[in-house]
Formats: sequence, C-alpha cells, structure tokens
Amino acid sequence: MFFDRGTMDLGIRALEVLDARALLINTVHRNRALMQDGVGTSPAPGVVSPSDAANATPTFFLAAHEALIADGGATLQLHGFRDEKAPQASVIVSSSGTNGRIDIGALRQVVHDGVRVFPEEINMLGALRNVEARACRERKLPFVHVEIAKSLRDELASSDTLQRRFLAALAPVQSPD
Repeated sequence: MFFDRGTMDLGIRALEVLDARALLINTVHRNRALMQDGVGTSPAPGVVSPSDAANATPTFFLAAHEALIADGGATLQLHGFRDEKAPQASVIVSSSGTNGRIDIGALRQVVHDGVRVFPEEINMLGALRNVEARACRERKLPFVHVEIAKSLRDELASSDTLQRRFLAALAPVQSPD
C-alpha cells in the first residue's frame, strides 16, 4: 500500500513543473519493517525502522540521493502528514539546517494562512534527523523539506491549476547569495 497519498503524483508533476533532474520515491510506511501483519506503532525512541527512507542508513534510497547530489544541485523533498498531527498547518517548510530556500511569500499566496516555517513558526516535522538533509548539509547544498497535510494533498489532487501553482511556488530551491 502506498503511504503519503498524493505525494507521488506531486513528485511526478514536479519533474515537469520544476524541470527536476530525478524523482526518488519510497512507497511503504516508514515503520513497515517493524510492523507485524501491517499493525504496529512508532518505534521506541532512538530506534529507526529500516523502511524509513528519510532516517535509515544505509539504504539504496540514500545511495541514490548521494549519487544525484555528487556534482551539486538542490533537493526538494515532499512528505505528507495527517491533519491532526499539526492542525494549525497545511504545509510545513524546513531547510533542515541547510542553505535551502523557497519563496515563502509565493507559497502563502497559494496556500494562504496554512504555511508554517520550521523552526520559526512551528517546532515539528522539520526533518533535522533526515539523512538526505544531512548529506546536503555535509556538502553545503540546498535542501528543502516540505510536509503537506492530507487535506491539502486531496485539494491539490482535485485541481490541476492549484497543483501547478503550488509546485511553482516551491521553485527555485536556492541558496542565499
């Protein structure tokens, strides 16, 4: 079963809208390797599930990401979250400790008051332990992590125009001058 419903479609569309170089997709629940018969809870503190492509090492996902950034470039990572996890947000944007930037004003024109910037406006879902972000930090490359609420992902899936405007607001992922 594919989790973070709607993010794969956004990623595929981002290839076109943002003229992206590649798309990496993890289709399983981040804790799938720890579940039994599809049932399980979050891992104990400090434990990372091997199926968690954003936090586990070593993985083929991380190896592919590192190969793609070997000659530079920016990374845009899309994730989904349940609305109830951060009810005050539709989108959470984090540079995860890198020099990655997007135009938050442009994103707010599309999403309005649901945009939150980590850590200034919200203290969750900032991807600080994210291994792809760490790879970008080590290379001083831009990385932007975008968490998207389920309700917004549904809205984006039902409107081609809104989806295109949302993705255009995520470009360019750039470092400050």
